[in-house]
Amino acid sequence: MFGSRRSVVLVFCIALLSGCGGDGRDGAPGTSGEAGQNSWLRTTPIEAGDTCAAGGSLIEFGLDANDDGTLDDDEVSGQTTVCAGVTGAEGTSGGTSLIRITPEAAGATCPAGGQIIEAGIDDNNDGTLEDTEVDASTSICNGLDGQDGAASLLNITAEGAGANCAEGGQKIESGVDDSHDGTLDSGEVDQTAYLCNGADGLTGASGDPGPDGLTTLLTLVAEPAGANCSAGGQLISSGLDDNGDGVLDSTEVDSSAYVCNAASCALSTIALTATDHVSFSSTGAAFNDNRLRAYTSSAVEDLVSWIRFVVPPQLNGGIVQSVNLTMTHEDGFGNPINNPVMELMLSNYDGWNSATVTTAQLTADAVISGPLTNFPTTQTPVDFPLNVGTANWDAELNTSDITIGMRETTAQYRFVYFLGSDVPATAPVLTINYLKCP
Repeated sequence: MFGSRRSVVLVFCIALLSGCGGDGRDGAPGTSGEAGQNSWLRTTPIEAGDTCAAGGSLIEFGLDANDDGTLDDDEVSGQTTVCAGVTGAEGTSGGTSLIRITPEAAGATCPAGGQIIEAGIDDNNDGTLEDTEVDASTSICNGLDGQDGAASLLNITAEGAGANCAEGGQKIESGVDDSHDGTLDSGEVDQTAYLCNGADGLTGASGDPGPDGLTTLLTLVAEPAGANCSAGGQLISSGLDDNGDGVLDSTEVDSSAYVCNAASCALSTIALTATDHVSFSSTGAAFNDNRLRAYTSSAVEDLVSWIRFVVPPQLNGGIVQSVNLTMTHEDGFGNPINNPVMELMLSNYDGWNSATVTTAQLTADAVISGPLTNFPTTQTPVDFPLNVGTANWDAELNTSDITIGMRETTAQYRFVYFLGSDVPATAPVLTINYLKCP
């Protein structure tokens, strides 16, 4: 870059607001104050144009409200532009403007720590902002932790018979634990109430003697394994002894019930390796390479992917306890890009193959996991526990296939890639824990 050396001055302003009020009586118990939020920066290159004739950088900053370690679009509270120097008519090569971000330890400048932002020209062109090259600096501080509120306490004691409760009862005191000792002291009682026993009622007159009642009889008979009790049990019959012979005859049975033995169910685990996969664009174009995509773009087509697992006969009639999907994250292409948000879906369509299936046939019939935002940056297996309560997984065990899809759910350019089913060592694996009962 040619032209006179320019100094870059970067100024950041952070406004702190606080509310004040007069002293008053302690209120209801306060909840614990939230932890202070960390400050973050995001740097985006600016192409040469109207904003910066020779290009530069857009510096955005703000507090990490969702604590995901990334400054999201809705967390940006301010920004500034740092432009590179334009090319002069005939000058010597100017230095590149650089920014250095280092942690700010808790201290006088930032009581809860923060970040030191330094800017300057790379005079020696080594790509590093040295201490002697710093032209301007500022600190962005983390927020302070809120103060814990006092707890509300109750004290319940027996109340003897007297003016407050004629028949005795319970004395209930409540208040705020101003001393934070976990005990409601007498000086901390704000309200007192009494829960009194009721007075004894008058004794009623004796009724006339009634006629002798019939005797109720019970019989217990062993019930073999069958339709009434799969593992056997007992048949309990009851009724009145109408003829007074001390035996419950079949005509005297008024009700019957079965007490069944517990069935012996076996808990098993099976791991199914994906046998096929396909990706579709929003216009219906199919991709059959070894890549699973959850891809959103505001400028080009969005992409979704589907994975097929064959259901073996041994799963038929099983009762699903838990399901986990393991996929191998693909390394490369900057994967993942721009903090993608992924959902996993279940489709009821069975018996498909990637050569003939269409995007209209594979529909999202249930969302089984998500939103998912935590992805690695290297090629490594990732576990995704699936929600067994949002779909009829027991019915899926009685079909030929289980089909799971993945998609990115935002409206911005973001994506995450995983490896498909072509290579068994890195193919997706569906692990199912299930019960089988006789």
